[in-house]
Amino acid sequence: MRGVPDRRCSLREIAALAASPLESEWRHETTRAIGSFGFHLSVVGVDVTTGEVHPETHFVLCDVGRALNPAIVEGQLVGAVIQGIGHATMEELVYDSSGQLLTGTFMDYAMPTAARVPAVELLVHESAAASNPLGVKGAGEAGTSGVGAAVANAVAAAVGSAAARHVPVTAPRVKAALLSPLLSAVQMLLVAIVLVACSVASTPVEPIDASLREEARRVAVPETDSTIVVTSYRPRAWGPLPWIVMSHGTAPTPEANRTIGRYRSLNPIREWVRRGYAVVVPVRRGYGASGGDKFGDSYGSCNRPDFRRAGEGAAAGHSRRRAVGQDAERLRSEALAARRDRAPAGSPRSHGVEAPRRGSSRCSRSRPAAADGRTRTRDYPARRIRVAKLFASIAPQIAVPVLWFYAENDEYIGPRPRQSSGSRASTRPAGAATSSCFRRFPTDRGHGVYPSAAGTPLWTAAVATFFHAHQIALPF
Repeated sequence: MRGVPDRRCSLREIAALAASPLESEWRHETTRAIGSFGFHLSVVGVDVTTGEVHPETHFVLCDVGRALNPAIVEGQLVGAVIQGIGHATMEELVYDSSGQLLTGTFMDYAMPTAARVPAVELLVHESAAASNPLGVKGAGEAGTSGVGAAVANAVAAAVGSAAARHVPVTAPRVKAALLSPLLSAVQMLLVAIVLVACSVASTPVEPIDASLREEARRVAVPETDSTIVVTSYRPRAWGPLPWIVMSHGTAPTPEANRTIGRYRSLNPIREWVRRGYAVVVPVRRGYGASGGDKFGDSYGSCNRPDFRRAGEGAAAGHSRRRAVGQDAERLRSEALAARRDRAPAGSPRSHGVEAPRRGSSRCSRSRPAAADGRTRTRDYPARRIRVAKLFASIAPQIAVPVLWFYAENDEYIGPRPRQSSGSRASTRPAGAATSSCFRRFPTDRGHGVYPSAAGTPLWTAAVATFFHAHQIALPF
């Protein structure tokens, strides 16, 4: 009894004193809709080998009006999110070609288990509804309805929109979308072979490394009216990311050049990705996966090679950017660094990092087999002189920092080009070219510093010093 705390009576006692059952009824009707509001953010991992989607964390902000029982509201939202995860990644009615339902029992119909449930982070917001005396809104549907869109958008951000055009985003759909660009490239190459009736050695489809978030695409090069295959590798981190373009060298024969595939030099790629860089690897025209009847960087005959034309041809279709290259690809990167065309507004300053590797051995001649059974090769002296003159002529035009590194026993570069290009270019303050010569390197006749694991500590130290010396504001 109000005002008299010692005098009280329970409802049971009152009901026992009543001559008839106690009844009460109250009804509230409204013409205004009562709806809740929510916001969903999903973090997922995608296995690019199998196509499997793994939800990792799901964030939900929900306006429930008034939470009369907060524990029940939170439990309802978590259950709703898990139900939405099932809809987004696995639950589906599947029919065969005759219309027979194939997922008619719980043995066939996939639903999320505890192993598939991600961490759910809730933020319950209370904003009383004016449409009813209790101020309540819904709390169940808001936790389910936004999950599918959030998961699909996360998958699209990870591996491309083609993998998230249908919900649920099942493993077979994601894998088919990931393989589609590669299959299209193979089909285009097969059609080209039939049309031109030329015989090209078949190259097996190369694997995709999920740990490097590897993706392969065919890209148009309007400047040369052609297309090339470009492979990208990314660290598992949110962007924006610093990035480099890593280019390949030239093999001893045209046949070998056409079988390099997508040029997956994984040792240096893993090192750049480990340091937080995205790596873009284009395959030049005529080479490997890009294909084509002509090489974009051809320098003509061995007797009178035109290395300048080769470098400028390889640089076609590129704006100045951060680039790393090997052997003959050094010509492309230096021609790129010497170009005077303006990069697009807002683009980063260019930085060249050059790593020689055997490339122009097409212009070398063989000696008789030595006692150990190996065939020795010796480059034409005239070719080395031409390379030296070319580097010396390009060096004064280079307007961005460039690093050249090589081993002292590198048979491709040779001593005279090293001395001419290195010392001459290093005197240019505008180009700020830097040479770094390592001691004799055992792999690939001194030519394996960049691609081999043993050479990684050497070239990474040179790059770190180069970045610091030129105050390049990039992590390394």
